Amino acid sequence: MPRFPRRPPPPSAGGASQGGLFGRKTLTGTVERIRFRAEDTGYTVLVIQPEEGEAAVVAVGHLGALREGERVRFEGEWKDHPRFGRQFQVTVAQPIAPATAEGIEKFLAAGPVKHIGPAMARRIVERFGERTLEVFDKEPQRLLEIPGLGEKRLAEAVESWRSHGEAREVMLFLQQHGLSLHLAEKIFRAYGAQAIPILRENPYRLATDIFGVGFRTADRVAQQIGFPADSPARSAAGALYLLQQMAERDGHVFAPWASSRPRATRRASRPPCAGWGSRGRTCAIACGASPKGPSRGARPRAIRPGPSRTPSPRRPSS
Repeated sequence: MPRFPRRPPPPSAGGASQGGLFGRKTLTGTVERIRFRAEDTGYTVLVIQPEEGEAAVVAVGHLGALREGERVRFEGEWKDHPRFGRQFQVTVAQPIAPATAEGIEKFLAAGPVKHIGPAMARRIVERFGERTLEVFDKEPQRLLEIPGLGEKRLAEAVESWRSHGEAREVMLFLQQHGLSLHLAEKIFRAYGAQAIPILRENPYRLATDIFGVGFRTADRVAQQIGFPADSPARSAAGALYLLQQMAERDGHVFAPWASSRPRATRRASRPPCAGWGSRGRTCAIACGASPKGPSRGARPRAIRPGPSRTPSPRRPSS
């Protein structure tokens, strides 16, 4: 991280507005500057101009989707960094649409929309005022009234605006369901605008698609977005997780279902299934059992963590 001058902590007495600001767990303000951003993780250091105070403050967290000029409501807590001074450690960040023409111009001038810089932002806001963002959303063709925006540039600008909106929507959806900013950032970087439909269809893809996310994290995400606990996708992901644990940690290459079933049940934190019946389809995926029921005399099914390697029998010494 670059060397930043240490910001001295504010005095405990004096400056009523700032004193009250540092005692809160929420912070609303405008992103004045992005001081640092790690492109691989999204960890960001922002300079924020609070609405409640005069002096700018520093906010840190996994905030890769935020841009300069955005008005944001943050949740978190104040920390005194031994090197960089007082910082607001963000756990939730909710962008707020700029409420004034000045705020909209500053937001657009920061460059979140392709082909729109400070001069173009000024012309657009002078033409549409506080309705500028509404025009972008509902009547983008009206932007052709602005000199310098042809049809080709307008199409690219509108596509850029929509992509920016999708990023905000995805991050807001993930945070509203209790996901940390760090995890939300990783999910968005992996799936982009398709993150919401992918998670609603099968949140257990997280365990196989995103490095560092395992079954337990994916299961927690599934619960937070209301994914059914008896879903076949959950059973399949849980069974795969158990097999991986047994193969990688214990070195097993074969696991009889009879002895593995109690362990799988504990992992899933739910009553054991009967194997067949109302949850037959689920158990068919998790256990390898037939949903029609066992045939008479059938041997117990076994689940295999990996290909079985049976050593060849030794030849008798001559």
